[in-house]
Amino acid sequence: MRQYCYRCIPLEEYFDGEKWRRFDQGDVSYNAIDLDGVEVKRLDGSFDFSDSDELLRYNSLGKPQRIVVKWQEDNASYLAHFWLDETIVTSFFDSLFNTFPDAKADLLLRIDTRANRYEIAMTGEGLPVHTLTYTQYIVFKDYEEISRSANYTKKEGEWHWY
Repeated sequence: MRQYCYRCIPLEEYFDGEKWRRFDQGDVSYNAIDLDGVEVKRLDGSFDFSDSDELLRYNSLGKPQRIVVKWQEDNASYLAHFWLDETIVTSFFDSLFNTFPDAKADLLLRIDTRANRYEIAMTGEGLPVHTLTYTQYIVFKDYEEISRSANYTKKEGEWHWY
């Protein structure tokens, strides 16, 4: 099983109606967001449920299959569950890291509750941003569903970790 050097970057962007933009450090909306953790299950069977900041640093890891982001925003608790299409993730990771074997990639976990936009993209130093299409997601606010992707096909309760 191949390992790839990447990190997760959650909740650092907002959608302005046309494109994703990085928050300014002094932005009131940015300051209202507190990350609780990121959990990842990978295609190679490995996983990280630690809720630490380990995934926010570059590591050599297998390709992600499922990602959960937990955060607090405006006195509410949120959970976003993402499932990545195996074929697309494999194609993209292999293409990127075969072309740039020493690359360090950033997996952008793009979440904007105000704009109701949720997606995952990947980039790296000197590389364009590539949105990972066919991602399925479901988002909860205080354990009530607030959003799901149009292509969501998971069964009821499939967001639970087993």
